Amino acid sequence: MFPETVLHTDRLLLRPFTAADAQDTQASCADVLTQRWLPLPRPYTLDAAAAWCASVSPGLRESGDGIHFAVTDTRADRLMGTVGLKKTDWRGRTSEVG
Repeated sequence: MFPETVLHTDRLLLRPFTAADAQDTQASCADVLTQRWLPLPRPYTLDAAAAWCASVSPGLRESGDGIHFAVTDTRADRLMGTVGLKKTDWRGRTSEVG
């Protein structure tokens, strides 16, 4: 299991996803270029985004499979992107960065 973590600089805040990120998540994941490179549901609906923010992302952290951060601007606290670890192998001490 990964601990719930918040990282920050003067300009950026990396924090867990929240329900408030669902609309921005849906808009970015429905983007044609994003859809081209990532294995996302098509169409990427608001329900899919809400599930990612409220269930999938926290579930991956709790299971130890990965940890995903919402990258936000410290002033606006609006979603700008995401970064995380996935497919974590604790025995091998490896994880994919995305």
